[in-house]
Amino acid sequence: MAVKVGDFEHVKAGDVILQIDPSDYEARRDQAKATLGAAVAQRNNLDNQGNLQKAEIRRSEAQAVVARANADLAKIVANRQTTLLEKGVGAQQRLDEATANEKTTSATAGAAEAAVASAEAQLQYIDGQRAQLSANVESAKASLRSAELALSYTTILAPFDGIVSERQVHVGDYITAGTNAISIIPLPNVYLIANFKETQLFRMQEGQAATVTVDSLPGQAFTGKVTRLSPASGSQFALLPADNATGNFTKVVQRIPVRIDFNGSSALDRLRSGMSAVVTVSVASNRE
Repeated sequence: MAVKVGDFEHVKAGDVILQIDPSDYEARRDQAKATLGAAVAQRNNLDNQGNLQKAEIRRSEAQAVVARANADLAKIVANRQTTLLEKGVGAQQRLDEATANEKTTSATAGAAEAAVASAEAQLQYIDGQRAQLSANVESAKASLRSAELALSYTTILAPFDGIVSERQVHVGDYITAGTNAISIIPLPNVYLIANFKETQLFRMQEGQAATVTVDSLPGQAFTGKVTRLSPASGSQFALLPADNATGNFTKVVQRIPVRIDFNGSSALDRLRSGMSAVVTVSVASNRE
């Protein structure tokens, strides 16, 4: 793995932050491409098999026509020899030969017709494989897309402008999915979450003006407005929310997060995430 940025460095959206060794993922992508190629080749070969089988059907039909014509001729000859023998002008040997030839040619005609039916059934079987092979192609395409997506994850890009945090990983480290590698703070596009008491929200509404002072910037006041009020108190979003339905209950005033968006100011780039602030909201501003 390679780290492309330093601690607390400014980055732009699209800058490369981390580069994971892509060798394994490239091999999986190439394997998925080969699987897709094999699936497409099998589906295309099915068309060739279908054309070949159609030609086989035509050949079998032609052989069946010849065999049926020979069988019909043999039957005519056998009937003629029977008539001649009945009139006393024929020979029993010729009749026996004609009868045997009739049976032989009739059996050959039946075999030829069976060959036609078999060839047609084989064509139906080939056509029946088309849906399965098409499904194999779509499955191979999905696998290739998944492999390419996994490969794209090996290059980690900055999603927006900001400043990176201290690096949690270094060159040569082995990381797995879910590893916290580095964070980006979208400075100076900052906002503030003020945790007001629930008793202070009676007249507070979205759109009201707010004034913010920050401990690290004495004498500097920032202006903004209330943009969102949380749907629940902070304790409700805790990993283990308090359950006041059992045991002794002590009433505690809850805190409700309120988002404040700043108005434009040249001093915003001096703000940092986690700073302490004092927020004042003019709850009458929207009424006036």
